[in-house]
Amino acid sequence: MNYFLTGKNIVEMLRTKDKERSDLILEPMQVMVQLTLLAHSPIGTKISVSNNILSIQPPTWTQGTIRWWNNDNKDDLYYLFHAIRRYYKWYKSQDDKVYKYILKWAVKGLDKLSETYNKADKNNIRHTLALYKNVLDLKADEIFKDNSNDTVTIDQVFKEITTIYDQKLMRVTYNSLLILEEEDNTIFKQKILNGLTLILEPMNIKIRKWIMEKMAC
Repeated sequence: MNYFLTGKNIVEMLRTKDKERSDLILEPMQVMVQLTLLAHSPIGTKISVSNNILSIQPPTWTQGTIRWWNNDNKDDLYYLFHAIRRYYKWYKSQDDKVYKYILKWAVKGLDKLSETYNKADKNNIRHTLALYKNVLDLKADEIFKDNSNDTVTIDQVFKEITTIYDQKLMRVTYNSLLILEEEDNTIFKQKILNGLTLILEPMNIKIRKWIMEKMAC
């Protein structure tokens, strides 16, 4: 079967789901960095979407309780669609080693997430993740084109958020990810991951505030 046609059909299904809710609109760079961190996390790590921020949840004994309390579920994966589409649209074409590095490791993060759901025998989720991975990995520009009025309007406003990151923070993020990649000790690796998560927390607050002010419906 032609992958492009299959991918386009799945994308169309995702695109025709409910209109993006303002509290679930995700900033693409924030999402991709979290997927990069997920690549360095153990199998069983899942994602959570809350108040415009994607976070990763380690496979601890409290994971199920926390996901139940926050009403997290597999549908959180579908909220990645527009974030990945916008990263592809706004960042992928840039000739920048930081963006390319994050892209490479975000794809590995999707692989890790797929392994998690493979163990749970969730075929529909794995197919969706495989689509995201292939679109980021290949040059399938047509798949992510979306010219609907709602999406175009949101994209026109939302593209301004790409200026929220300054180069100092991007360098810190990039170098921290390099250190994370080179570290073999699992305990130290987790400490580096936790440290970068804390460094990015003020930016998450800025992102949430920006979206609430600019995109609230």
